[in-house]
Amino acid sequence: MPDRYRFRPHSIKYNQFMEKKVEIMPRMRDLKKGKKVEFPIDKVCTVRNNVSLLNAQGYKNGHKWRSETNVPKGIVTVFRDS
Repeated sequence: MPDRYRFRPHSIKYNQFMEKKVEIMPRMRDLKKGKKVEFPIDKVCTVRNNVSLLNAQGYKNGHKWRSETNVPKGIVTVFRDS
């Protein structure tokens, strides 16, 4: 079998990233009303997309999330409003 078809394990950099993976959606979904959770700013796109998804899914139940970005501190904060 040619070398290009052999399975190659992921790079060490990828494996280190997976060990540090931040579970964003479960942490946001489990927020109680009036609480907040913070994420690193490099996850801003994922966090905002998840806020949008959670608002769409929880609309009928009256659930509401919002996010704020603090660039100097390098964090994205998610709030559960209702």
